[in-house]
Amino acid sequence: LDQIDSVISPEVNDQDANGVLDTEQLSKAEEAIAAVEQAKKVAANKLSEITSDNLVNPSEKAELEKLI
Repeated sequence: LDQIDSVISPEVNDQDANGVLDTEQLSKAEEAIAAVEQAKKVAANKLSEITSDNLVNPSEKAELEKLI
């Protein structure tokens, strides 16, 4: 009996049971977070640019709202 290997249970790699590896979902989530952080930087830079003269016209406001 000592020569018979036992069965080893695998680790869970699809925690939410949606048929997609958790590592793949995590990678996509990290990419999405990076994209949102970049978009936030673009919006913040545009806000600084727009408010640099202490004047905000309707087209500038619309452009910023589109970025947001």
